[in-house]
Amino acid sequence: MTTSTGWIRANLVYDTLKDPPSPGSPLEAVCAFVFLTRQRAEFIKHKAVVQSGITESTKEAAQKLIEDLHEHMFPDQKRNKEWQKEQAMQIMERHSAPIQVSKM
Repeated sequence: MTTSTGWIRANLVYDTLKDPPSPGSPLEAVCAFVFLTRQRAEFIKHKAVVQSGITESTKEAAQKLIEDLHEHMFPDQKRNKEWQKEQAMQIMERHSAPIQVSKM
């Protein structure tokens, strides 16, 4: 799907589906890949439009707009970041003793 031909075929499959693919199937993975890639492309397009009109006085408002757009287009990323942060904190708490390094 990372070649031109693969991307075209993946989009044709995605656009011609009549029913949702079976959960966990390879077809579902193809559809998820196409959907997310299209979402990213749409986000980049909107970001470019916003950035083209940025001036020094509108810089902060434009940055907030881009962040809001990103959060709405990719809501799972914020949750994933929080989950990863929690996992890292749990690992750090379990291994709170100092790590000893010895010469071999």
